[in-house]
Amino acid sequence: MCLHEILESMNEQWGFIMRTVRTKDLLDILTLHVVAGETGMHREIISNDISRPAFEMTGYFEYYQKERVQIIGKTEMNYYLNL
Repeated sequence: MCLHEILESMNEQWGFIMRTVRTKDLLDILTLHVVAGETGMHREIISNDISRPAFEMTGYFEYYQKERVQIIGKTEMNYYLNL
C-alpha cells in the first residue's frame, strides 16, 4: 500500500483530508505494532518511498536514506531469528 492509498483510506475513515502523516497514523490504519523506536511515533513521514533494509542488516550504512519508512518483513525477521 503506497502513501497515497493510505491517505485516501484515512480520509474516508475520518472524513477529512490529512495533509501530514505521522508514524502513529500508519500504525493505527494498518494495525501494526511497534517493536522498537517508540520515541519516533509522532515523526512526520516526508517520503512515500519505503526501504526494505537488507544491506543495513549486514552493517552497510553508506547510503542509508533515513527519511524512508523502514519495513521489516517476514524475510528480514527470519534472517534476524536465524543468526
